[in-house]
Amino acid sequence: MKYAMNKYWPLILFAAEDGNGTGGEEDNAGEGGEGADDEGGGELYRPDGLDQNFHGENDRETIDKLMAGINDAKTVLPEDITGYEFKPTDELKGYFGEKDDPVLTAAKSAALKHGIAPDVFQNFINDTFGDPVAQGLLAPPYDPKHEMDSLATMLGGDAKVAEKAINDAEAVAANIAQSLKLPEGAGKFFEGMAETASGVMIIRAVQGMAAEKGIPLGGKDAATAAHFSKEQLENLGADPRINPSSGKYDAELRKKYDASFQALYPG
Repeated sequence: MKYAMNKYWPLILFAAEDGNGTGGEEDNAGEGGEGADDEGGGELYRPDGLDQNFHGENDRETIDKLMAGINDAKTVLPEDITGYEFKPTDELKGYFGEKDDPVLTAAKSAALKHGIAPDVFQNFINDTFGDPVAQGLLAPPYDPKHEMDSLATMLGGDAKVAEKAINDAEAVAANIAQSLKLPEGAGKFFEGMAETASGVMIIRAVQGMAAEKGIPLGGKDAATAAHFSKEQLENLGADPRINPSSGKYDAELRKKYDASFQALYPG
């Protein structure tokens, strides 16, 4: 019995299902072969829409190309807002004329905060404000020379005529604001009208209407009056035209101011 078991044991141990003793080995070899084919010769994976520039000879090379593309596409931001440069178009020069313009500084801070690249910033600002300016949605920037030239044209005179009209308008506006006891904000607004050609013309019109009713408001009326009233003297006390150190000093007005003071407060 022992001899018989030893004789047939190898056949029983390695017998295949088909009974020939070799089927299992062939099947295993076949399975191993199929695995090798999948590993070495399977179809490479390509995501839908992947640009051919990122196709590699194998999956690893494809991934390497994709990572290189991702790194190249990352936005490089400056350390602070000084890394942003801006040159406005001709149409926007008046709006962003100063390098330290507070609006531009705020725009640079926002660009840095939200990841806008420096090479995109200039076109972004020009495109953002270009159309609104062209459509008249933004008021023109203040230009002193333009206002002076416009006023000279309105008055039919030269720059000197316009300058005197501005000085007179400033004095009249200040006197009106003080006489009417306007709130500070309203008074500043009214006085600010003297900075524009149209505003000067409005102030002159108000001045003319007041003169017709015998109400002197300063300016040209104050300069031509024989003497000023106490109220007028008080209103003119802060007028730069009676201050010899002011660039707006008017010697004739100061002379009449002093004469009026002596007449009202003799001794």
